[in-house]
Amino acid sequence: MTTVRRHQRGAEAGVEPNHTLRDNGGSPERRPRTPCAAVSARTARPDPASRALRAGANGPELPAAHTLEYALIQAAGHGRRAVVEFLLDLQPDLTVTEPFFGATARGAARHQGHGEIAALIDARMSR
Repeated sequence: MTTVRRHQRGAEAGVEPNHTLRDNGGSPERRPRTPCAAVSARTARPDPASRALRAGANGPELPAAHTLEYALIQAAGHGRRAVVEFLLDLQPDLTVTEPFFGATARGAARHQGHGEIAALIDARMSR
């Protein structure tokens, strides 16, 4: 049965759009709607919020205490000036390095060619 015909039959039967019709007799069947927590429990995966931060799927664990600094390193490396300014106002530790290349936020900005952002970080370091 085509999808169009199935929808036409559903409309004639007074079935809401989030219902489908079973092929065995046309009785309405509600599509399951499961909250995310139940899906995680059903698939036996841990709650994402409880997992340790990791750099990549199999990368090293990242200390949660440096989440602000890692965000700053990423924003600086990607040239996101507004984000960098916002994160700098939160007074991160500018000496923290990321685990793959050992780059600081200033180093990531310079390496990716974002000299203006590196200068912004330099100005903050000299305070």
